Amino acid sequence: MNTLDIERGERLLTADEIAKILHISRAKVYRLIQRGQIPVIRIHRLVRVIPADLRDFAKRFHSGDIGA
Repeated sequence: MNTLDIERGERLLTADEIAKILHISRAKVYRLIQRGQIPVIRIHRLVRVIPADLRDFAKRFHSGDIGA
């Protein structure tokens, strides 16, 4: 997790926003989160993702380091 992104005012992403960005379903986003492929911040029952962590996931996925 990169706290510098939060310090710069970069907004945390919701599962719905991630689904739109990646063009996948919200259910698929939650499966990726459950598998630990996308790191999250949990605030009670809310799940949020730091944009830099989503970028890291996309890079790993693109390079073939992880599967969907």
